Amino acid sequence: MGLMAGGLATSSVLFIASGLLAPVNERLLGSLVAIFALAATMRDFRLIPLPLPAVRRQVPQEIFAKRPLVYSLQFGFELGTGVRTQAPAAAAYIPAVALLLLSPDFVFALAAGLGFGLGRSAMPALRYASPSPTNWDTQLRRVSRPIIRGCSILISASAIWLAFP
Repeated sequence: MGLMAGGLATSSVLFIASGLLAPVNERLLGSLVAIFALAATMRDFRLIPLPLPAVRRQVPQEIFAKRPLVYSLQFGFELGTGVRTQAPAAAAYIPAVALLLLSPDFVFALAAGLGFGLGRSAMPALRYASPSPTNWDTQLRRVSRPIIRGCSILISASAIWLAFP
């Protein structure tokens, strides 16, 4: 719940901020989206260095013991905003840049935020549901690079398609 609320909050802020760019030429903004999408994909293929924003501080485990539901929702909200932890792939930032620069309609922005929150929640939910979390971690390490690269290509192509329909 907190992850999706965080995703919705971020997409709403990006949607509102995109209104400030409405007077800028659409071709220019579309070109910026395409350039960022290609750079992010190149970074995910380890072809270029591209630093990503990240909060490196850890949340102390004791905080969850005090009021587990409240702090779990708060932490989920922070994760859902996309600014709480390190993202393993630059592709996660492509939709944010596209939302900011392409000025989509509000329903599209909300769907993107909800999708981001659901996507962030998929990994811990799948690990939790696994009969062997240790084996799940091992499998994830084995397939994470191809998954990241495939998702990067898909997200990048989608953003470019949205930029130049």
